[in-house]
Amino acid sequence: FVLMIGLLLFIMGLATLLLYLNTQKKKYNDKLQEEVELKTQKLASINNDLIQTNYELQQFNHIVSHDLKEPLRAIISFSNLASRKLNPESEVAVYLDYITKGGNQLHTLIRDVLEFQNTSKTIKNQERVDVSDTLQEVKMSLTRFLADKNGTITYSNLPKITSHRTPLFIIFKNLIENGLKYNESTNPEVIITYGSTNNEHLFFIKDNGIGMDLNKYGHFLFKPFKRLTVEREGTGIGLSIINNSVRRNGGRIEVKSHINQGTTFEVYLKSYELN
Repeated sequence: FVLMIGLLLFIMGLATLLLYLNTQKKKYNDKLQEEVELKTQKLASINNDLIQTNYELQQFNHIVSHDLKEPLRAIISFSNLASRKLNPESEVAVYLDYITKGGNQLHTLIRDVLEFQNTSKTIKNQERVDVSDTLQEVKMSLTRFLADKNGTITYSNLPKITSHRTPLFIIFKNLIENGLKYNESTNPEVIITYGSTNNEHLFFIKDNGIGMDLNKYGHFLFKPFKRLTVEREGTGIGLSIINNSVRRNGGRIEVKSHINQGTTFEVYLKSYELN
């Protein structure tokens, strides 16, 4: 009888413990659910803020690319027209020349900032791209620049790859343009060659330009608005645009350069064909 009472008390104690644990578990689950709902509401609020911010950025881009460019273009055009009616050596003509140069520099900066932002976006659609065709398009876009610089672009045996066409164009155009711009040779040249690794396409873009001191400039080479020289026109955003375009193609970029010995950019792009 005593044993039965003890067993009954044990069972009652165990039932009480289980009931207590179940109550605590329910409280914990309720609290956890409440926290999840609060965090979900917070994330939804953040997402709405991001949507609103993106919309405002789109509106800002429209203002920059249209509303700001038009008056700037007018300033440049009328400054040029006014300067034609003056003695080129006059003080007013000199001032107008400063206005024109400043306007052109601002126009270039607006273009580069918009291009930098566009190359920061993620794109999904890939296509089959003939790199030789892309370089031919680059040469056509740089026809006047090549003639002015007496420059040449050399390439052969380039592959067809699965990539993004527009960022690929931007990569080659900007690297080639830099190689010719920052160049004191009487025959500026950019040579593009191709190699590959196990899962990457590798393009070498080599120029015979002025080169650079990577120990001095390497740590901010791809940061926007960081210019390596003030002796030539530019906004300091070109290499940032290139870097963003490379990353959008699932790649990376490395640089080898020495003063007065040219520069070689090694562009690694993810090989979707080999995955």
